[in-house]
Amino acid sequence: CNTPDIAQNLPEDLTNYLISGHSLGGQIFYLFGASYTPKGAEKYLNGKHSINHKFTLDISDGLGPLNKNIRFLTNNEVVLYRLSHK
Repeated sequence: CNTPDIAQNLPEDLTNYLISGHSLGGQIFYLFGASYTPKGAEKYLNGKHSINHKFTLDISDGLGPLNKNIRFLTNNEVVLYRLSHK
């Protein structure tokens, strides 16, 4: 899902792992939080989060900026997932 904040509205029995982006890690981040967060990425900015202890939300910081041509204290990130069948 592109917008990580949707995780709080998903039925908990529909997923085990949700992969998202869009937040760019806050894009412009200061010591007390992000000063710029796109719509749909205001609560969850980066990293892994346990949603109601039912499933994991994993957010990539992505590449480049969105709407504002600046990134501050957020690293570019590409995540590679390897899915395998047992």
